[in-house]
Amino acid sequence: MSSRRPQNLFAARNVVHVFQRGVLPHPTADACDVVSAKLTAGLLGGLDTQVAKAADADTVAHKRLSANAPP
Repeated sequence: MSSRRPQNLFAARNVVHVFQRGVLPHPTADACDVVSAKLTAGLLGGLDTQVAKAADADTVAHKRLSANAPP
């Protein structure tokens, strides 16, 4: 859920896994690692800025995913 109040916005910093080690099968864990490596602070900040400027969060996410879909 996004907030339109600036006091609730904070800069993107570290992206951490939310899965316990050993719970996911290796192919799933590997896929999460690939995604995590691409989620830089600059990228996350840019996405957050778009939403803060009234862009629809679902649209922003869909555009990002579509632009980076595997062949």
